[in-house]
Amino acid sequence: RIGPTAATSSSLPMGTYADGQVYRSGWEPMYSFNLSKGEALFFAPSFIHESKNVGDTCAASITYQYSHPMAARMFSAFWPRLRRTADMNECWESASLWATLGNRGVDPDAAEALADRMFAEADRNGDGKLEEGELEWAAGSVHGAAVNQIGFHDANEDGVVSKEEFLTGLGAWSRTESEVRRATGASVWDGVQDDGSDDEHERDEM
Repeated sequence: RIGPTAATSSSLPMGTYADGQVYRSGWEPMYSFNLSKGEALFFAPSFIHESKNVGDTCAASITYQYSHPMAARMFSAFWPRLRRTADMNECWESASLWATLGNRGVDPDAAEALADRMFAEADRNGDGKLEEGELEWAAGSVHGAAVNQIGFHDANEDGVVSKEEFLTGLGAWSRTESEVRRATGASVWDGVQDDGSDDEHERDEM
């Protein structure tokens, strides 16, 4: 049984979706499946999932996580609930880097005011849209960053990011981050070392 985390307007503490706790939060599975011998189930990252052996023989349940490409568009759509769910903290930094085009540490309260400059700096050929090549140049050696940044912002899925899409995506990210920071006193960037390395190639937890 699987399903996304529940929508929430308040921050949920670590352990809300821990084993044995999940149903106390009001979570309900969206899908239920019966898998037969030799079958596998592919589901989105950050989905709550549980398995139960309903047969008479021993069964193993193994989760294999894929780090590239990330489900960046899903993280964009579900960002308000994921950012408010502490059990999903391992995705916060990566999704924030996609939202800000790799501008680590950007103040969410100032993000929308900086949006025009951020877009112009990334739009190297000045054609009013961000393409994978331009974002790859900006990301340097960070594996997968450009693909994930486009995935986060590309609402119409045409393979590029328009200025309107970027302003919408960044605005949604910054408003949620500002609300959470005011409520909890903690920023998504807290504890992040600005060492020039991003985490698309280092973190598989999502």
